[in-house]
Amino acid sequence: CAKIDSFSNLCNSLTSKQIMATLNGLFCELDAELLKFPRITKIKTSAESYLCAAGIFDSDGNIEDATSELANFASQIKDVISVLELKHDSEIHMKIGIFTGGPIICGVIGKDKPTFEIIGKGVNVAEQLMAKSLPDKIHISQSTANLLEKMNWKMNEFSGNAQIPGIENQKTYIIDWLILFCYIFVC
Repeated sequence: CAKIDSFSNLCNSLTSKQIMATLNGLFCELDAELLKFPRITKIKTSAESYLCAAGIFDSDGNIEDATSELANFASQIKDVISVLELKHDSEIHMKIGIFTGGPIICGVIGKDKPTFEIIGKGVNVAEQLMAKSLPDKIHISQSTANLLEKMNWKMNEFSGNAQIPGIENQKTYIIDWLILFCYIFVC
């Protein structure tokens, strides 16, 4: 789950046309970036939110690869935002939450305008991680951290109040985009 932080403030500083151009530009760029990650499925956008998931289909491979791919995609969002900030002359901050685990159920809902939906604990926890994240950070669950740590990802324990329903009494972590950028491109 990814969401523009302080979206109301952004809306107050832009015209209606600029808001739609910024959102459209952001989501189109994220869709283009997502094409590089075959295990990730975009679920939907809703106002200032972008929801995608990895590892929900058998063809997505093992959970470790799906988790790593989702974290890599999340880390690329900062680059997408940097370009858009220059293009639209606005400051955009995102909050991102990643949870590894379930259960979830997914399927197509509706007849006239059907949508693909996922629901369940996994989605709820990811949304809570996103909500409690800090701007420009990727907030992850203990289960996600355990998998990424095996692949030498760098992260810091979240120091804020992260009582997340569904994973009470578990530590949560932050992947800082700067740390991740250095790891991916330097090592």
